[in-house]
Amino acid sequence: LIGSIVIAAMMVAGRWMLRPIFRRIAEGGSEELFTLTALLFALAAAWITEFAGLSLALGAFLAGAMLGETEDRHRLREEIRPFRDVLLGFFFIVIGMMLDLAAVANLLPWVLLALSVLLVVKTATTTVLGRLLSVPRGEAMHTALLLCQGGEFGLVLVMLAAKEGVIDATVEQLVLGTIILSIALTPLLVAWSGPLSNKVCFRRDGGRNEVPPHG
Repeated sequence: LIGSIVIAAMMVAGRWMLRPIFRRIAEGGSEELFTLTALLFALAAAWITEFAGLSLALGAFLAGAMLGETEDRHRLREEIRPFRDVLLGFFFIVIGMMLDLAAVANLLPWVLLALSVLLVVKTATTTVLGRLLSVPRGEAMHTALLLCQGGEFGLVLVMLAAKEGVIDATVEQLVLGTIILSIALTPLLVAWSGPLSNKVCFRRDGGRNEVPPHG
């Protein structure tokens, strides 16, 4: 309950405070102050959620969501891009150090099963949601195939769950291996998503909902 109240209060306060603050900074023309304010807000949000018994990652995520609603979101994205690239590199270094290749090899049948379930369930769910929103079948499936892999936030949740003792080492390695393998498959999914969705559409409706080729 306290966590929900804290999140709601942060969202309300962020919407009320951020726009005038960044508008004033933009009028001053200080690039350094612009970047530092965004980073300070992200750190403050992370500290507040940590103090409330939630995770630092959740606070940073909420800060990003609130910053993304300001008029200067495109400028902010460009300003913090160097920090994102560096920190993302460190993040994957930490993930790589946590991954036990021997344990994943021993769990390989289960990892492949979990990977299949992840890809199929996410693809089916996203396709159904797209169809409910009146997205053409081909585009819905194409989008679903592009989004069916695991993500970095899932890795963060696994790390937190393992740290708090919610899952044991075996489950941690199983989930880490599954998510990392799904991310590694992203180039193949991107390459196959268009042809595969078009093939399905051609069988279903004679190609009326084909995805147009890129480029």
